[in-house]
Order: sequence, then C-alpha cells, then structure tokens
Amino acid sequence: MSTVRITGLVKQFGGVTAVDDVSITAEEGQLTTLLGPSGCGKTTTLRMVAGLESPDAGEISIGSDLVSAPAKNINIASENRNIGMVFQSYAIWPHKSAFENVAYPLKLRRMTKKEIYDRVKEIFSLLRLEGLEERYPGQLSGGQQQRIALGRAIAYKSQLLLLDEPLANLDAKVREKVRFELKELQRQLKFTTIYVTHDQAEAMAISDKIVVMDHGVVVQEGSALDIYHNPNTRFVANFVGQSNFLKGKLLSIEGSKGLIDVGDNVVIDGRVQKTAKIDQHITLCLRPEDFEISEVQPPIADRKIWFEGIIRTFTFQGNIVTYLVDTPHQSFQIQTESSLENQFKEGNKVYLKVRENRARMVI
Repeated sequence: MSTVRITGLVKQFGGVTAVDDVSITAEEGQLTTLLGPSGCGKTTTLRMVAGLESPDAGEISIGSDLVSAPAKNINIASENRNIGMVFQSYAIWPHKSAFENVAYPLKLRRMTKKEIYDRVKEIFSLLRLEGLEERYPGQLSGGQQQRIALGRAIAYKSQLLLLDEPLANLDAKVREKVRFELKELQRQLKFTTIYVTHDQAEAMAISDKIVVMDHGVVVQEGSALDIYHNPNTRFVANFVGQSNFLKGKLLSIEGSKGLIDVGDNVVIDGRVQKTAKIDQHITLCLRPEDFEISEVQPPIADRKIWFEGIIRTFTFQGNIVTYLVDTPHQSFQIQTESSLENQFKEGNKVYLKVRENRARMVI
C-alpha cells in the first residue's frame, strides 16, 4: 500500500476553475473521503489521481512514484499507476460472467489460468459471493453488482483503491449494509483508499479522514468526530449534519471558551476561534442534540440561560424524536432520545438550555 500526496492541484474547464490549489494527503492503509456537494471538485480530483484527467498545475505522488506534474512534463498513464477504481455505474461488462468480470484485470497482466482461478475464488470468498461465479450482471442484485465491481478493482493487488460514489445507485437498506461491508473489507485488507461521496452520513460511517470541499477548494479536513463536533465554517456545519445557527455578542474570552450574549437576557457559553475578540458579533453552531429540553420552568436565577418556546411540530424516527421549537429568538431543531414517558406534544410550552460547552463559533 502507498501514501498518496496531492500538492497544489489545479484544473480548469473552459476558464472555470474546478479544482483550485488543492493539497491532500491520503495516508497509507487508511480510507480518506472527499466530501462535498455536486460541482465542488471532488470527482475531478479523484479522476486526476486516477489519470483520467490531466491537471493544469500541481503534483500527485502515489507512494514513491511521482505520477503527475505538469511543470515537469510528467503524466503517467492511468493503466501504469497500479490503481483499482470503482465507478458510480459499476461499469461491469453485461456480456461477461461475474467470474470473468473479476478475472479481467488479471488476464490483462498475463497471469496463469491457475493463478487467475485461485485469486478470483479468493475474492468471491472474501466478498461473500460464492456460487455466483457463472451469473451475468443482469442476474445479480444491485448490491451484488457493486461487490463484483469492487472485486474487479482489488483483484490485482494495487497500490491504491479509488471509489467514486460507489453506493449511490443502491437503495437505502442495501446501501447501509454494503457500507459496513466495505468498511470491514478496507480494514481487513488495509488498502489505501480515496472515496468520493456527497452523503455526509456515509462519509462519517466509513472514513479515517474526511476532506470537505466546496467550489474547488478544501475547506476543512479531519476525522469524522472532529469535523462534526468542531466545524470551522457555517458551510461545513450546515453540510455535515444538521445545525442551528445563533447570532450573539462575545462578552468575555478565557482560553478557547467564551461567554456570549444572544439577546433577550439569555447568555450562553461556547467555544470560540483564536481570532475572536471581545464585543465581536459572532455566529454559533448548535447541533440538534446540543440542547436540554424540559416542560418544567427553571428557577428565576437560572432563567438567563434558558430559552422559552413552543413545540411547533415533531417527527418520530424510531430511536430519536426531532422537535421544531419556536422561541422569541428563532426556531430551533431539537433532537432527543425516543421515550413513551417523555414525549412532548405540538403546542406544548417548553424550555431549552444549551448544554455546557456545546455551542461553537463558526465563520
């Protein structure tokens, strides 16, 4: 396996900059996800790593091999980069059996029939596809087709596995199942993997590192836990998970913590960025689970840290309930664990408190 280093990558299409000075490191044996909305440059970046697009500037290294560097007139052909790739459409041949699809890259490398047979049988066992070797794609489910495409990509032990929205065409139940299978397989084989998706839940479920992109640039990168709990910008907070945004004035700062006046005599604490200054007007991100909610009116001494509101509506989602609460400030989306004994009704008067140190400043 190999570490992938992308440095200062630029790609333009007809004067439009699709990828703008992007630098990313995908560590050896880890799964790095490029996450962002349509048109953010994630698939273009992946295709440049694959050698399917040529960058206008920057460098790409796979292990010790510099595979792309326009300034040095280096552009190694895709077939010589020793990578495996799975496309959104799977791109498996309908006229070839499942066995033949997986065996194809091995035949190209002129392996012996016995070597091909042994390796393909190993792949089918690994992906739990035994008994499907002679079936054609039209006889397989979407999840099985996806596994065949993945099997073909990993059949020849490549340095790097590239996955471009590989689960997008599966229904929700199958997608969730295959997602965990893919994560387990990647952990087992320790493939260096770059994964592209616009699905934030998918990214958080499988990634060692998430790289969030927007308008051709990297806006934040880190673990799923860090991206979710410490978004740097309003865009990241809004794109990765659900968020409430609240404006306020910074009253005091102590280290990375601040006291924020959000109006109507309500003051909350929160995490602030290094650039924050006292008396600055800032925006806070609050996740739906960052609130306490109660029908019991708080004591007078504590009321300055509680919002008063009315339940407008709610949605039951099995293990959680999401409430939309109207307050004099604004409406908040609140999430709690599902409980028969403690479920609020539409029209109920409630009180909201931001949990300690949960609010975080975004720009």
